[in-house]
Order: sequence, then C-alpha cells, then structure tokens
Amino acid sequence: LTLADVSFVTPGARLSQINGEINLVGLWPPATPSKQVLKGIVEAGGLPPSRFALDFRLLPTSILMVEAAAIDFANGKISTSSFAIDPKKPEIGTVLRVDQVDLAELFRLIDVDGLGGTGRLDGNIPVRLAGKRIRITNGALAASGPGVLRLSGGKVPEEIGRAGESAKLVLDALSDFRYETLALELNQADSGNGTILLKLQGHNPAVLDGRPFNFNIKFESDFDRLTDLVIGSMTAAQELLRRTTAITR
Repeated sequence: LTLADVSFVTPGARLSQINGEINLVGLWPPATPSKQVLKGIVEAGGLPPSRFALDFRLLPTSILMVEAAAIDFANGKISTSSFAIDPKKPEIGTVLRVDQVDLAELFRLIDVDGLGGTGRLDGNIPVRLAGKRIRITNGALAASGPGVLRLSGGKVPEEIGRAGESAKLVLDALSDFRYETLALELNQADSGNGTILLKLQGHNPAVLDGRPFNFNIKFESDFDRLTDLVIGSMTAAQELLRRTTAITR
C-alpha cells in the first residue's frame, strides 16, 4: 500500500505530506510486519509544522505497535520509546527522548513563563497518557554545555517571592545568568499539578562582580503545550491507523 502526499486533520493535529509504503501480510484483519515507516509533517499543540517519522507494526488485533516515532523540533529532535496504541484501551506509556533541543523553545513547550536563553537540552521525559490526561514522572533534562538563562516578566516563583530582601538580588542575577550547568526535573501528579525544578550553577558578570551562584528554583506548570503535542500526535496516529485499516477493507 503506497501513500503519496496524504493529508488529513484531526481535532488535535494536522498531518500533511505523508509518504511511505506499507507492506501488508494480511488483508482481513489487516496486518503488517515490523519496520513500516511513514514520514510527513505534523502540526499539533499550537507549534510550528514539524517533520515526523513513524516506524510501526500493525497487529491483526488492530493494535498499532509504534516501534519509534520522532519529530524534528527547534533544531533538535523529540523521539519516543516503543509503545502500543490499542483502540480498546486508551492508555499509552512511553518515554520522550529530547536531543539537542533549543533551550528557549523547550521552555515554551513545557510552559515555563518568563524563562528564555541559549543552549541545547538533552534528556528523557517519561509520560503516561490516559484519555486526555497526561502524567509525567521523574523527567530529567540537562544542558549539553554552558549558556545563558534569562528570567524576565512572568510569574515569580514562590521560592524567590519568599526571599524578602534577597529576592531582588536573585532576580538581578537571573536577568542575565551565565550558567555552567543547567538541569531540569519535571513531575506532574494525577491531579494535573505540575512542577519543574530548575538547577543552575553560574554567575551574572554584572552582579556582585560575577560572584558564583547555585540555584534550585521550583516553577509550577500544567504542561499544556506538551500535553497538546502528545495528545494531538497520538490522536493523529490513531486516525492514521483507522484510515489505513479502512483502505484495506
């Protein structure tokens, strides 16, 4: 089965320029061997169009085994570990692997208001999707080298707000912080409340003559954009499964 420049829209995403060949080893029920690859462009989560690649296998039970999925994002890549999409069990567990993604764009994706800067991030974000709810447990990202972090505007984290007279010093330092190391820990409870722990080591050359600082700052996030991206992409994959199944009937 050959797909050439196929496009379709789901409630959470738009797929276009889908190309690839699917080798069918069964027509009813439809089934494929492993290593079937489709490529195209996906728009989800309010993010710019991104190229994707889907490596999958369709089982006779109508379960779509995604062996690997990858999206080009912010001059880097976000890919997944293998997972199954079962139409009868709307629950998915996978690990998002972040490779050399731009720091500022990653902050936008995980909804950290007011943070920006330069650098590239790598790491893993374990996610579990049930219906339209996403849970993140022990996500860990780190910068691959030194860079700059800037905190401006947005909501000031509670730890800084409670710092009293020291708050201004902290905010001044973070307005143009030259970090040596930067790490993020991400978690989201079943209630939907999410937290991001930002760990920094570095300095601001304009504050206290460049004195070094170590910061551990907790931000709140609902991970809305990340949730929309994951749900939109999964919905699109399910729709692709449905349409492929319909073609073979």
